[in-house]
Amino acid sequence: MATAKNKENESGFEIEFLKHSFVSHEYWDNHYDNTDIDDEFYEWYLGYKASIKTFFEQFLNINSSTKGLMLGCGTSQITNCLNNQFHCYLVNVDFSNKAIEHMKNLHLENPKLIWVNHNVCDLHSIANSEFDFIFDKGTLDTIVCSTSWKQQIPKMFLEAARVGKDESILIIISTHKDVYKFLSYSYNYFNNQQIFNNNNNDDNNNLKFWKNAIVVCIDSNTSCEFIQLSQQFKSQSFPITNEMNLNENHFFNFANINATQPDLLYILIVSK
Repeated sequence: MATAKNKENESGFEIEFLKHSFVSHEYWDNHYDNTDIDDEFYEWYLGYKASIKTFFEQFLNINSSTKGLMLGCGTSQITNCLNNQFHCYLVNVDFSNKAIEHMKNLHLENPKLIWVNHNVCDLHSIANSEFDFIFDKGTLDTIVCSTSWKQQIPKMFLEAARVGKDESILIIISTHKDVYKFLSYSYNYFNNQQIFNNNNNDDNNNLKFWKNAIVVCIDSNTSCEFIQLSQQFKSQSFPITNEMNLNENHFFNFANINATQPDLLYILIVSK
């Protein structure tokens, strides 16, 4: 995929912008028009196998009454697999109406799977405090490739906080090692706007933003055991501030980092 040469170096980031506009409906509708619809499902990376399956089994306490929100669901099979395994209630949102209609038609007989055409930065039809967990695999990565990421990324984190319950968990799977910096940037973005000031009279007046986080490094081709991670999350997660600067010791490393060019992914896990 062709890339532009310009890079953004502010706020501690180095981002190479793609020529394709990942924030346009046209791009995604064209993508799903050109995807082989006979395949039914399409994964950008890390489908419901190995590491991610074990993560859901061992880290999240999911059951038939659990409510989850899948951000930028596309035509991924993860929603289907989660529902088959746990019988949980899942709301799936995506920017592309073609992706939503395709997935909706595949699951017409399942009342626990809801499909909504929404921008993840504006979930206006979803009420506050609805979900036990919010999940993203790759959506943040696409927004980051846009020149408008400085406005869009904070909105994504804010909307996720708004629709998550008080004890909810946000999970973001990314190719960016510094994925936590986007969370830190968003924290600072809203602090500067005093959006959580109790003197304000808007709908965000009593909104709880995300408080603590950890980053997990995994090799997408390797199965991982997350039992230790689940036990240590509360004691070893770091507080979200406007100047987070982590080193290797802050990462839970489940990856074979000595392998030749490993397919490394980073899971940002955030709690309120």
